[in-house]
Amino acid sequence: MNTSAQIDIRLGGQERHRGAIARLYLHALHEKIAPLLGTGEKAERLLSESLNLDRILVALRNGQFLGVAGFEQHGRGVFSPRFASMFRIFGWSGGIRLLAMAMLDRSKSSDTLLMDGLAVVDEARGQGIGTLLLAAVEDHARRLGKRGVRLDVIDTNPLARRLYERRGYRSVKTHAVGLFRFLFSFAASTEMRKDLAA
Repeated sequence: MNTSAQIDIRLGGQERHRGAIARLYLHALHEKIAPLLGTGEKAERLLSESLNLDRILVALRNGQFLGVAGFEQHGRGVFSPRFASMFRIFGWSGGIRLLAMAMLDRSKSSDTLLMDGLAVVDEARGQGIGTLLLAAVEDHARRLGKRGVRLDVIDTNPLARRLYERRGYRSVKTHAVGLFRFLFSFAASTEMRKDLAA
């Protein structure tokens, strides 16, 4: 789908961008990812291998990767790490890491599309790409017959929250991370939702 003369938003990623997408997620969502996977080559390799290219929308300009928005559909999100990969990359700690990731899984609703991360490369920020990706997620949700889009934003990311509020998202509830506060650098996550019925 072509959303502007300069920026092309596409459903599904290309194999040649797999590494760039993994690196961007690792950089942009480091507060959520780093405590579980670290920030180095092992984490990047796991994300690259477990990336579901059919669960993302990508922003491109002249074929250059600029940003990504992920979503969950039919029980599969942006990443599907397997135990075998976790064990191969992290050794025995891979199982513990996978269990911790599963404990952070969020409840779902069949009438709502769950957005699973939005990120834009540093050199393309401030150009409205995040807004275009968010609109594309909403369009995808409508095509799937969903009545809304849901996302979670952590309390240390006020810029993202302001973007979501400008796009009509409202806070539904805030979840404290509880004992996970000793692991993560944020204390709470706010669930936000936008109704698409209008």
